[in-house]
Amino acid sequence: MNGFQSLGDVPGHGGFSVDVSDRPLASRQGYWSQALQRGYYNFDVSTVPDFTEGRFDVFNVGSLRIGKLESDATRVHRRPAHVRDDGDNSFVIQIPGSTPLWLTQGRNTRFVAPGAFGMVAAADEYIYEQRGHSSVVTLKIPAPMLAARFPMVGDYINAPTSAEDATSRLFVDFVHSFCRHAPLMDSSSAGTLIQHLIELLALSLTGGQEEASGSAVHAAHRRKALTLLERQFRSADLRISDIAQQMRVSERYLQKIFAEVDQSLATVLRERRLAEAQRLLTRPGQGGLSITQIAYDAGFADSSYFCRAFKKELGMSPSDFARLGRA
Repeated sequence: MNGFQSLGDVPGHGGFSVDVSDRPLASRQGYWSQALQRGYYNFDVSTVPDFTEGRFDVFNVGSLRIGKLESDATRVHRRPAHVRDDGDNSFVIQIPGSTPLWLTQGRNTRFVAPGAFGMVAAADEYIYEQRGHSSVVTLKIPAPMLAARFPMVGDYINAPTSAEDATSRLFVDFVHSFCRHAPLMDSSSAGTLIQHLIELLALSLTGGQEEASGSAVHAAHRRKALTLLERQFRSADLRISDIAQQMRVSERYLQKIFAEVDQSLATVLRERRLAEAQRLLTRPGQGGLSITQIAYDAGFADSSYFCRAFKKELGMSPSDFARLGRA
């Protein structure tokens, strides 16, 4: 395998390295599952039947745990029973290499493209899907450490990030550089870098919203609007005016408070529906559904508009995306 420098044996960093190619074929899947759980926490691991390649390097820098893995297709499901059993309270950042990931937590499934990143909370059920051979870098951050700087971090679990966003790209680049250099630094220098990393993560997720929000009331109203949107976006009849009516505010007010953070609720609604369409297009057995039906199930009343919006956002048609996801 290429792309890995084993850092698990750096003195004082409590890491380890695993390469399943050293194991008999019949035991590789089980060995891979054990390695991932040792590196993170309890969950169910499933792989493709012909799973043969898996390399995992893990090391600690201060309170952070960094993982670098490269493997054949792998699916992880952290269930409520796992959460109860180990009580792990951390956040995990996933940064894919050359192929995308799918992350599901709560009712949200996110397509994480190379160059972007995803984040899940270990304190709740989630599913991680790597549908082909890929490399991934992960950061496991204790929840209290992140919440101390970013109290509203829970509002951004599995939030969409984009490889086209300059701040997200800067965060991803910083993480890769951090992984290369931090293990060789003294604890004081590494600690300073960790603080910079968390600051950059907060900026990437909020887009500077904390400083630009105008008021705590506006921030609370934005969260309420997003919660209502998440519950109802699959309805093709949902309009921004409906959300405003449910909140007993004007549509103009909603436009104003989202403009304060350089957002549009209408754009958020469209992007959420597109994310749902991506999930439907790539789920097992979707071949029996037409593009029109998938568009409607994702909240689009007009399949032609859906196809145009999808191609503009993803650079390919829904049909091509479905074929790529099943490849």
